[in-house]
Amino acid sequence: MRTLRNSIWLFLVLALSATTITLESCGSKKKRVPSTKIGKIKPEKVEISGDLKDYIEIVDSEYDITTEPWGDKEDYNAYVSIKIKAKKAIPANKLENKIPKITITMLDEKGNAITTISEFHLATYGVDPKIVAILKDGKGEESIKFQVITGGYNPEKEADKVKKFNATSKLEDKPEETKTESTSSSANTDSESRSGTTDCGTFAKEYGEFVDEYLIVYKKYMKDPSNTAVLSDYTSLLEKLNKMNEQKDAQKDCMNDASYNSEILKHTQRFTKGLTEK
Repeated sequence: MRTLRNSIWLFLVLALSATTITLESCGSKKKRVPSTKIGKIKPEKVEISGDLKDYIEIVDSEYDITTEPWGDKEDYNAYVSIKIKAKKAIPANKLENKIPKITITMLDEKGNAITTISEFHLATYGVDPKIVAILKDGKGEESIKFQVITGGYNPEKEADKVKKFNATSKLEDKPEETKTESTSSSANTDSESRSGTTDCGTFAKEYGEFVDEYLIVYKKYMKDPSNTAVLSDYTSLLEKLNKMNEQKDAQKDCMNDASYNSEILKHTQRFTKGLTEK
C-alpha cells in the first residue's frame, strides 16, 4: 500500500509539473468550525425543465443544503440530496451516446435566482446510474446528490436567503473518445485534432468540476487508503486526471483566451493547494 501511495504522489507531481503556477506557501492553518446554518429549500415546481421533462420530476418535499469548510478562508463545499421520481420510461434511442444531466438553480422567497450562488450539479459528474435506472424503468424514485463548485455557496451569507429551487435537465453527448467505435471515419480532421467538441469556456468549467470531484475522493482515500471502494474510485480518477491534462494541453486555440487561462490557472492552483492541505 505504501508503494501505491508513493506511486500516486509521483504521478501527481509529473502530471502537474507541465503547468507553470505560483504556489502559496503552506503555513500553519487554523482548523475551521463547520457552519451551523442549514439552508432549507423546496421545489418551486416539481417539473424538471429541459430534455427530460417528460420522463422524471422532483418529489415535492423540503431538502437541506449541507456544507463543510474548505481551506483556510471562507470557502465551503455544499451538497443537497433531492428525490427524483420517474413519470414514464425514456425511449432507448434517446439515451444512446447521451449522458443525462440535471442542474439546480437556487431561488429566493419570491422565486428569483440568487446570482451569488452557483448552479448545483450532479455529484457524480459523469453518468449517474440511479438516474439512468429510473429513466429506463419508467418507475420508482431515487435520492440524487448534487453539489456546487467549491466556494459557490456560503451558508453564513446565503442560508437565510435561499428558499426554493428549480431543476433543469439536458441530454449531453458522451465524450468523443467513448464513441469512436460507433462513429464513421468521415469526421472532420480539424475537429479531431482539437479536444473533442468542447469550446474554451466549456472545458474550463469541466476542468473545475473535475478538480472538485478529484479532491473529494482524494481526501477520502488519504483518510482510509485500505477502503477498496474508495481505492477503486481513486484509481479511476487518476486515469481521468491524465486524460484531462492531455485535453488541457490540446486546447491550443484557447491559449490566447485570457478568460480561459485565468480559469484554468485558478483551478490548477486550487487543485495543488487541495493536495497539500491536511
